[in-house]
Amino acid sequence: MIRPPLVERALAVDVAAGFEGSLPDEDGAMLHVLAAGRNVGRAAAIGQGTGVASAWIASALPPGVPLHTVERDPGLAAVVERLLDADDDVHVHVGDWESELTPHAPFDLVFVAAEDAVTEIDP
Repeated sequence: MIRPPLVERALAVDVAAGFEGSLPDEDGAMLHVLAAGRNVGRAAAIGQGTGVASAWIASALPPGVPLHTVERDPGLAAVVERLLDADDDVHVHVGDWESELTPHAPFDLVFVAAEDAVTEIDP
């Protein structure tokens, strides 16, 4: 699969920032296919880093389908906001995923790339 232009820009930002948490192309391509699914009416990304995963998702969503991304690190969130600011359907949030995304739920597609996003359940 050829990388969408938005993903190329995100990867350039990633390299410039020295960020080593990029999403492999194979995983990004799978996200792209899932986001392009006909039943996705709302999507979310948790732990976006420099925005590579969000770029894969945003580049596949049809116009009018919102993507809500959340990042705890305000600096990284600002990077993603600049990267995706041309897309009115992308909403970048800063803070805890639970408090930031709950008002916008439910989601048909959620990508999680943050270790602390999963709550442990004690049986």
